Amino acid sequence: MARQSEGAWYRKAKDCWYATVDGRQVSLGMKGKGNRKAAQEAWHRLMADGPKPKAVPGPRAEAVGVRELVAAFLEDVAGRAKPKTSEVYRYLLGTFAVKWGNRTVRRALGARWPSGPSHSI
Repeated sequence: MARQSEGAWYRKAKDCWYATVDGRQVSLGMKGKGNRKAAQEAWHRLMADGPKPKAVPGPRAEAVGVRELVAAFLEDVAGRAKPKTSEVYRYLLGTFAVKWGNRTVRRALGARWPSGPSHSI
């Protein structure tokens, strides 16, 4: 059975003060065993602020074709990679796009995405 701890407690291995909040061990940001009073004050502030809101689900995703994704990648990498590297990418991803190009993948909205490929595969 897990031990129940109320308030701040010291973790010797990390030389830091912690508190258990909603079953999770949370660092109070206080180093050193002598900072007990500051750790208790930090724990009181943490409890007074209340629980942090749950994470909001990420952005919706939209379907993007594999050919479009490959073309966008090749366009992006063309300016950053050496010419030989771009050539290898174009060869390998070109054959991949021929085989799987009619499939779709999910892309998170708001992600960096070129306005459209300047070439087709």
